[in-house]
Amino acid sequence: MSGHVLELIAFKGAAPPDPRRPPPAHVAFQVDDLDTMVAKVEGPGAVRLGAITRFDEGHSVYCREPGGSVVELEQLT
Repeated sequence: MSGHVLELIAFKGAAPPDPRRPPPAHVAFQVDDLDTMVAKVEGPGAVRLGAITRFDEGHSVYCREPGGSVVELEQLT
């Protein structure tokens, strides 16, 4: 088993894109230390899109890199 997960979601009645919010289509990376990884991506110019979200399985945050792509960084507990 590779540990890779592909999650496909269909949105019904989705609102128009808002550049301040993460898009429904994005890539997520599971990391060991969320705070450290956020600092590493912010160094070259990525910006957070909102606050870190905490949930039962861990926590995550969306970041937009300077080229415009959005990634989700997630740390599971």
